[in-house]
Amino acid sequence: MTCGNIFNALCTAPSTAILQHLTLFHEQCTLGNIISIVSALPSLVSLTTAIQGSATRIGLIPENEYPGILYEKYYPLSNNFRVVRVLRAEYSDLGDLSTVAMQIAVVCPKFMYVDLPLELREEFGDKATWSSSNDPFKPYGDALRRLI
Repeated sequence: MTCGNIFNALCTAPSTAILQHLTLFHEQCTLGNIISIVSALPSLVSLTTAIQGSATRIGLIPENEYPGILYEKYYPLSNNFRVVRVLRAEYSDLGDLSTVAMQIAVVCPKFMYVDLPLELREEFGDKATWSSSNDPFKPYGDALRRLI
């Protein structure tokens, strides 16, 4: 079953409006999947999943414009969503993971934590610190500092 099929099942299942924690063990979600899931599940607080590498954008929007367009289109996506627990993360994934996390922080005002294996947390924090101080994320620095 693909992430899209799981998403469709979640949207049509009764009582998903109160679902607060969701784990997708066998899926790799893109940024678009995460935005769709958070949008469809208004009470969702945490999502546990693998993040699909190089899936940091939706469509062909230039990278330097992407955070602003996400903000305009989705903010506030959810005031409940706070945590992504990343399954199967590796050092080589940290660039994409930090980009996805920062994009989620731009559209979810309460998003504050990416749960990673201990050995990856410091490097993730370094990438998030650098990105929050530079374009295209600099205008959203306050939202991104929650991740550091």
